[in-house]
Amino acid sequence: MRTNRTIAAGLLGLSALALGLPGCVGYTTYPAANWQLASDDMNGPPADEIMIESVRWAVDRYEAGTEGPVAINLPDVVRDRTYSIVAYRAGERVEPLERDRADLPTYHLTRLWVRGDKAEVDLLRPVTELGASPTGRPIIQAVTIYLEGGLRQWRVVRARHWRIGTDAVPPLHYFGEGDEPLGGDAEGEGEPES
Repeated sequence: MRTNRTIAAGLLGLSALALGLPGCVGYTTYPAANWQLASDDMNGPPADEIMIESVRWAVDRYEAGTEGPVAINLPDVVRDRTYSIVAYRAGERVEPLERDRADLPTYHLTRLWVRGDKAEVDLLRPVTELGASPTGRPIIQAVTIYLEGGLRQWRVVRARHWRIGTDAVPPLHYFGEGDEPLGGDAEGEGEPES
């Protein structure tokens, strides 16, 4: 017969194992608030996984029936290594935003919020089906994407669409400009394989 001490030790061990799983659950917020206890690190799990799934979902949904590449504009706290991984894993058509490709339809990630197995991402999408605005600039629409995952693979469960044209395009963070290498990374190390 098991004792309470044995059962408690087993539960404690399982809890430690679950908490020790890298990148499965977390508390992340971008943009950071000075009062928060959540991490603002966008360069690892779960933030990178959530960005990948959000961008993949948005491109699959809004670019269906179109051809050609699209760009993503990730926040300036995202390092080039993570930027390239997110673009590579989000789909064949997805490229990181670069100055010489600024004319591509661009998706802008403006907010990320993770609490355990729930996440929200605010993404500005180009409304290409409406063409350009009278000023020649792309028409954009904010979409809040709700995801669930944590110990499971992240997946989109619903989305909320906001009024077209009410959100401003965030500052552009071009891939390859002004990025510092991660501590201990050798030059060229950690880039996704082609």
